[in-house]
Amino acid sequence: MDATLLSVALLWGIAVVTPGPNFVVVTHAALAASRRAAAWSVLGIMLGTALWGGAGVLGLGVMFAAAPWTYLVFKTVGGAYLIWLGLRLLWTARRPANPAPEALAAPRPAHRAVARGFLTVTTNPKSGTFVASMVAAVLPADPGLGLGLAIVAVMVGLSGVWYGAVAWSLGLDGPRRLYRRARRGLEALAGTVFVLFGVRLLATR
Repeated sequence: MDATLLSVALLWGIAVVTPGPNFVVVTHAALAASRRAAAWSVLGIMLGTALWGGAGVLGLGVMFAAAPWTYLVFKTVGGAYLIWLGLRLLWTARRPANPAPEALAAPRPAHRAVARGFLTVTTNPKSGTFVASMVAAVLPADPGLGLGLAIVAVMVGLSGVWYGAVAWSLGLDGPRRLYRRARRGLEALAGTVFVLFGVRLLATR
């Protein structure tokens, strides 16, 4: 069991620290809104990770192999969502900078931040495929409920620690002041990244 969890921690840890849509969501929330908004986004990411982790333990890869259309649906929805999110950011970046800095830090509804983090994870089938591959590689033939829950807990814990650290560090006054000065450019960059992720997701087979 210890060796299995160590393998999961290593593989998932590498995946978590690799920049992707989740990182962009947390970064944008921390800089454009507040550390609290970023923390809610992290909670959404953790919930989405728990969902994919549980699905992986229950045999997500088997479902994708048995019904390839399910993967196509996930990929299409996920790509469209990321493109929509990116286009929204690009549209926001067109607006001139607000002279009142505190307006950028205005609190946003918690449920929206949670939903954005959750949807960013769950609409990305590559996350599901990676989880399925990882679980298939490290899980014994008869894992048992305890080991399955432990794997999900490790995944959720690592995601929470990493993205929580990102949210905390970028929520400091220094990074936020820099963001206010370069808001339009950074939002355009974030929007472009989301659109590229979405297009790549839709284009890959």
